[in-house]
Amino acid sequence: MPSSLHADHSATARNTAALRAVGLTGSFFLVMLAYYQVKPASRSLFLEHLSAQALPYLWIASAVVIGLLMPLYQRCIQKIPRVQLVVSSIVLSQAGLLWFWYQLDSAGAATAVAFAIFTDIISVVLVEQVWSLANSSFVLAEGRRWYGLVASGGLLGGMVSGGLGSVLLARFELPTSDLLMVAVLILVVLAVVTIVFNRVGLFAERPGYRALPMGSMHSFRQMWGHPYLLGIAGILLTAQLIAPVIEYQFLSIVEVSYPERDPRTAYLAGFFALLSGCALITNLIVVPVILRQFGTLGGLLAQPLLVLLSSLAFMWAGSLPVAALMKISDRGLSYSINRVSRELLYVPVDGELIYRAKAWIDMFGYRLFRILGSLLIKLCTVWLPWSMALEDLSWITVATVVLWFYLIARIAQTRLGRLANYNRPAPAQA
Repeated sequence: MPSSLHADHSATARNTAALRAVGLTGSFFLVMLAYYQVKPASRSLFLEHLSAQALPYLWIASAVVIGLLMPLYQRCIQKIPRVQLVVSSIVLSQAGLLWFWYQLDSAGAATAVAFAIFTDIISVVLVEQVWSLANSSFVLAEGRRWYGLVASGGLLGGMVSGGLGSVLLARFELPTSDLLMVAVLILVVLAVVTIVFNRVGLFAERPGYRALPMGSMHSFRQMWGHPYLLGIAGILLTAQLIAPVIEYQFLSIVEVSYPERDPRTAYLAGFFALLSGCALITNLIVVPVILRQFGTLGGLLAQPLLVLLSSLAFMWAGSLPVAALMKISDRGLSYSINRVSRELLYVPVDGELIYRAKAWIDMFGYRLFRILGSLLIKLCTVWLPWSMALEDLSWITVATVVLWFYLIARIAQTRLGRLANYNRPAPAQA
């Protein structure tokens, strides 16, 4: 190919990748814009009918239901064209939201539980589909360049959505149930964007792409036989173990502080906006500085260190602002600096092996450890002969963070050796 034609082809490919990144960023923005209209409503309704004491049972039920649905979803991925599956999922999500909107004003405990589980399902499915479109249409080099922008679109969507929901509830006195209609309208826009970008070829699967089976026992056996990947999984799943503990503490304080549904929903919407905003700022400003000054190890240590400090503060003063800080330290940093640092850990590992390990962690590991964390809450608050106060649950977090630090130290040692081999020049050919 002549050099001029090659240059034109390269420029066209770069422009196409940039437009695709814009489409995916907009799609992720719209997904999170819709989701954070629904999530505050679902949590507020659940607290109204069942209280924070029942949250661990909700998380267990949600994890089990999603785990049972995943094999069906995987079969759909193998048989249905990807964009068609995405649009179908959006339409089903809209239908479910319309049904719950019709039911909410006369809702009972069963509806509140079903709505909370449905909210978790659409979150998992719609977010996974954005990244599925990205993985199927980007080549590796393009993904490394544009994935940060796509992720930032999701964080921006969460920030804008939380602020929008808070304003609609507090300023315009919109009832909690009408947030579902807002989400339905946002999903209409998402469906149109997806169809348009597919029609112009920006969401077309790249040549040679194949969807690998996700979350199988074979994936688990491969990871178990790979000490470095097993160490990464240990770090991720340790963090997941304490997430229910922190969320339980946070929502328990919210329940006491805001006994009425609509003010509680408005607070949660505003809080989720703050959480997403903190994650976005951290992603754009703090992450480059931390990684440049302290490397991947410093990035990995940021989340457990702040979780530890905020948990100790909650033990001393169990107030709503401290609980909010603890929640932001956990989820806000998990969505930003911890996520970037985790991705850097995968650099010296074979690409397909990474995909399979991440699939198992995302599909099953996270849910299993969330169930374990939920059971741990019930053990310490109900099932033991003595019950721990809300503030004392932070001892679980402190003990788990100590294990977290140990795992990071072990993985850092292993990674130095793997990077040395990864960067070593190949032997010269005779």
